[in-house]
Amino acid sequence: MLRLLLLRHAKSAWNDATQTDHQRPLNDRGVDAAPKMGSYISSREIEPEVVLISSATRAQQTAELVISQFSEKPQIQIMDELYNFSSYLSVLNIIRNKGEKHSPLMIIAHNPTMEELAFELTGTGNNAARALMNEKYPTAALAVLDFDINKWADLQTGIGTLISFTRPRDLAE
Repeated sequence: MLRLLLLRHAKSAWNDATQTDHQRPLNDRGVDAAPKMGSYISSREIEPEVVLISSATRAQQTAELVISQFSEKPQIQIMDELYNFSSYLSVLNIIRNKGEKHSPLMIIAHNPTMEELAFELTGTGNNAARALMNEKYPTAALAVLDFDINKWADLQTGIGTLISFTRPRDLAE
């Protein structure tokens, strides 16, 4: 059994027109939400062994704040290939090729790719979580999926079980 955590980066700032999209940092809301999500992950005892992170500033800042709440620091890999907005298939292939047998494995990246990937991987699971995910996959939201496979190279669409979908606003203050 392998577990995948799909985290969309936290809320980012749009107030500096001189920055490229890749350079945009987190805003105050994002800086507040990311460690709360890290605490949530830690409290559920689903801390990842490995975290694959988009090279975008906002994704790296999200990762730093989330991971700061973990009891053990995971292996981290920052990847330009995760700065992707076009296809869940490229992220699916990254998981297959880079995940090995690490579980839980966490991806921190961008929408619409994260949302599409979560839906494409989900076959069964928590219907209430799926309904929430269907409404919107907001910033700093986390989908947790389990797979009855032994290595990520065997990952296919539609075989995952959606365990939970958590948004920052779902967490107690």
